[in-house]
Amino acid sequence: MNELESYYEALDEGQRELFFALQHIILGFDQAINQRWKWKTPFFYWNDSPLVYFSVNRKDGRPYLGFIDGHRMANTALEKDGRKMVKVVHFRTDEDLPLAVLKGLLWEAIGFKTDELHKDRKP
Repeated sequence: MNELESYYEALDEGQRELFFALQHIILGFDQAINQRWKWKTPFFYWNDSPLVYFSVNRKDGRPYLGFIDGHRMANTALEKDGRKMVKVVHFRTDEDLPLAVLKGLLWEAIGFKTDELHKDRKP
């Protein structure tokens, strides 16, 4: 069993189901997104640039997605949650996923990555 599989296996059933659903949505959102193990948590990269990661809040057990460029994002679904750069969106395992919100967040996050990509290629 690899580190990603071990991570998911250690979650409680509700969190595991939620993260597998999020994983399916994120990986299906864009062909350039792939999943990696980094800093002891599942990360999703877009064209080799970190985009978002899964985690569980240690204090209250709430699962969340952390957006790497969250400090640049304007979506009101994101919370600072005591962080400077990363903003998070929390989920409840007993509620349906807010698909429109999640897709909007992914579009916005990838938009910053494409801006960076084009900026780096300018002469």
